[in-house]
Amino acid sequence: MPFPSKKLSEEEVVEIEDEDWEKLDLLELLLQDFQIAYRAFENQDRHGDKFTNFLTKEWAPRMQKELADIEAIQLTADEKRKAEEIGVQWQPVLEHEGEEEIKDLNYWLKKLDEIMPA
Repeated sequence: MPFPSKKLSEEEVVEIEDEDWEKLDLLELLLQDFQIAYRAFENQDRHGDKFTNFLTKEWAPRMQKELADIEAIQLTADEKRKAEEIGVQWQPVLEHEGEEEIKDLNYWLKKLDEIMPA
């Protein structure tokens, strides 16, 4: 995940929060929904792994839907330029992984590490 190359001022942070309040609200909603869904999730895979099964049956489909909704929103040229000024690097959309690969716990751990490196 790209991070700005310079430290943001308090004013810049507030501006970003103001601009992105909808996304922050969505993040909070997703966290709440996933916490509730995981507690209620009973299904284990054939190896008894509830977490992997939860990721493939609940988390992945929901995130694909949310990402598709977000990607449907087109940025203006000015918005893209401003994002690049703070360090965003655009990457091509990759093909979907195979069904077997997305059932593997290591696949999801790698994806989580890409989002939030340790």
